[in-house]
Formats: sequence, structure tokens, C-alpha cells
Amino acid sequence: MGTVKHQFLGDSASGEQAIARMERRYADLENRIAQVSRRSRRSQQSFTGQAGQWVGGLGRIAAGYVGVNTAIQTVMESNRQYFAEVEAAAAKVFDVFQQFRTQSGLQGLEAEEAQGRIGRIAFTRAVPLDQTGAAATQLVSSGFSAEDASGEALDKVLQVLQASNLSRPDVNPADTIRAVSAYLEAQGLEKNAANLEQVGVRFQRLFKSTDVQLGDLQKFAKESVGLRGLVSSEEQFAAFDIARGVAGNPESAAVFLRNFAATLGGSSESASTKDALAKLGLQSQDVDFVGEDLGNVLDRLAGGVEKLPERRRLGVLTQLFERRNAPLATALIRERGKIDDLVAIQRDVAGFADDVRQASSGRNSVLVRQQIRKELQLGSEDQQVKALFDEADQILKDQGRSVINRYVSRAGANLRLAFSSGDDDAVDAALRFGFDKDYFDNSSVADVARARVGRLNTAEGAEQALLLREIRDDNRRGKLNPRGNSE
Repeated sequence: MGTVKHQFLGDSASGEQAIARMERRYADLENRIAQVSRRSRRSQQSFTGQAGQWVGGLGRIAAGYVGVNTAIQTVMESNRQYFAEVEAAAAKVFDVFQQFRTQSGLQGLEAEEAQGRIGRIAFTRAVPLDQTGAAATQLVSSGFSAEDASGEALDKVLQVLQASNLSRPDVNPADTIRAVSAYLEAQGLEKNAANLEQVGVRFQRLFKSTDVQLGDLQKFAKESVGLRGLVSSEEQFAAFDIARGVAGNPESAAVFLRNFAATLGGSSESASTKDALAKLGLQSQDVDFVGEDLGNVLDRLAGGVEKLPERRRLGVLTQLFERRNAPLATALIRERGKIDDLVAIQRDVAGFADDVRQASSGRNSVLVRQQIRKELQLGSEDQQVKALFDEADQILKDQGRSVINRYVSRAGANLRLAFSSGDDDAVDAALRFGFDKDYFDNSSVADVARARVGRLNTAEGAEQALLLREIRDDNRRGKLNPRGNSE
């Protein structure tokens, strides 16, 4: 737990004893003054003055340990600032994991285990927690299993983003995940970590070596359904790289490849297509991708084109692929030798691993990991302490304790926590400042506060807590006895 600590001169045991004595003396004072405070305004003024002296006395006790008369205010302000930071971190962590839990439907132990995996992956990859959580949530939304989305698939997609310079805070990982998911769906591939890695790594390697961008995958994915079962993913991406370079934009390149495959893949059996192939000395089955990969098809088309006189080549290709696609078809046939080179680039797994290592190393990665660790710690254990302190204060308020009494109690709790190492025993000690035996069956404020916080964790528990509050209110009005039964 990262609670704010202060270096006190003196031992903590003496400090706690002094605080306890001050609390007892204040309680005696309050009881005596309360008996006469109703009788005169002067008595009330006297009470206010003496109470102020006791608060000052508590401050002087603490000052004996730090050497300044503002010790208690310093502790309170430090803890106030610390708990404000705790609340901000807790809100962030809650939002990150709540979105994932809602999307995945995980509850209880399964949800806790998934949250642990997400936090560890964020820390390992040095990707901010909110980005990692957003990626996990989008993976589930895109059809990946909750286990994969909080585990291996999440790890793989973060590696792809890092290696592609897309793990910056201003980049939304959802776009890349939707693109990969759309491509897998278009190709009829299962949405799992292995397939995600293959697609991501292949596109990242092209990004590293050519003009292709990872964002281009989103444009290509929706058109790639036309190449399904005809052209391998590696050859699809290689052809897309070549066509993109000629077309100048990913949309035109993607549409061309869809039309190219449709023309040769058997979906077009028009007389014009058969006639154009015949002019190239080919038949439909020679280039229909049945038994031929993309390289074979392009080689056969090239052989047929080269047999034609130069002046007739463009006309035949225009007849075969239509005017809008003929220039790109010509370029793809001419540059077919690049297909094998681009496929080899996509298989450079070692190069991908090096890029990931570099992207997740260095000073910035250290800072990101430190921030993730801090958020996870503040958002869990330390937030629990803050919740317990707030609930304990509410208990004292319910019991009718004065603002000054509660202030002194909270100050004592903060001082004890500052003296402590932050373990559970110290938290209990910090919380044990007064309890109502009638309402709480001799339980300490700490025990009651823990029970209340536990109830407030769920909607059902919150409803129960509201009911208990109504019972206590009725009790104060004399409608119920201290055990909550109707009289």
C-alpha cells in the first residue's frame, strides 16, 4: 500500500497513547459541556472555546513528534491529497475494468482473474492501462472470447500496435482490432490469438518495409471477401502492396483486387471474358485459382500478354478487366516478381520481435510501467482504506457525533496510519475510534465499516444498506428497539 508517510521523532506507541488520552479527555469534556449547553448561550460559547483548546492540544501532541505546531494539519492535508489521488486512480481503474466486465459478462472470480491478466499485460507491454482495457473490451466486442481478449489475443494485438508505432496515448486501439476482426471474418478464419498474430505480424512487416500502413487493413478487409479461398493471405497482402503503390490509395487497390479475383475466379463467365482469355491463348481453368496460386496466374497472364503485339496488349487487358482496372492489372503482371519478396518480408518474425522489444524498452516505458503499477495499487488496496475511513466517519455521523469529534477521530486515524506500515492491523487500529454497542452488537467501527463497504459493492448490498439506514432512523424516532424489531 502506498500510504503517505511522515518521519516522526519518537516512537509510534507513545504517539498512539497520547492520541488516545486526548480522545478520552475530549469525550469527557464534550459530555460535561453537553449537559449544560442547553441552559445558556454562554455555556455553548465556553464549550466551543474549550473544544478548540483540545483540538489545539492534539496538534501540540503531534507537534512533539515533528517539531512544528501544524503537525496534525500537515498529516490531514497530506492524506487528503493522497486520497484525492487514490479516488482519481480508482475511478480510472474502475472504468477500465467495468467496461470489460460489462462487455464480457464475466463476474466474480472469473472477472477478477481477467482483470489481473489485463493489468499484467499492460505492465509487461508498457501500454497505458486505459488503452489496454479499451483493447480488451474491443476484442470481446469484435467476437474474441473473454479469455483470449484478456490474455493471449490482447498481448498479441498490443505487440502489433507497439511495433507499428500505434501504442501512443492518442491512438485508439479499437480501429486496428476492428480491422483485423473484419479481415478474419471475411476470410472465414476463427477469431483467436494465433490468427490475429498472423494477420497483424504480416501487415506490420509490410508497414516497416513499404508504404503500406496498418490502418490500410480496414479498407482492404471489407473487399478481401472476394479473394477468400482463392488467394492466400500472404499473397493477398503482397498484391495489395503492389496495387496500392500504383493506385495511390488503399480503397482503389482493394476494389481492384476484388474485381481481379472475381474476373478470373469463375464468378464471371461472360463471352467477353472468354474471348479475351482466348486472345491470350488461355482458358478459364488456366487462371481460375483452382490449383494455381497468385504467382502461377500472373505468370500465365504475362506469358499470354507477351505473345501479343505491343499495340494490342492494353486493349485485350481492358476487355478482360474493364477500363478502370486495366492499368492496375498491367502493373500487377509487370511487377509479379515482387510477390515472392513481399511474402518473405511478411514471414520475418524475428524482425517483428525486435521491433516489439525496442518499442517496449527505454525511459518512456519505465515511466508507463511505473504509472500502471501506481494506478493498480491506488485503485485497489488503498482505495479500500479510503472507503473504510469514509464509512467509519459516516458511522460516527449516524451516531450523532459532532463535527469536531469526528475531525479529531479522523485526525487520529490518519496519524496512526502515518505511523504504520499500512498493513491490515494498522488500518484496524486507525479505525477503532468509538462505536455504538446498541446498534452494532459490540462490533468495532472498523468491523462495521468493512461490512458496510462490502454491502456497497453490489446493487443488492446497497439496497440492504439503505434498508438498514431506514431501520436506524426509525429506531431514533422510537419506532423500533435497538435490535430492529417492531415494538
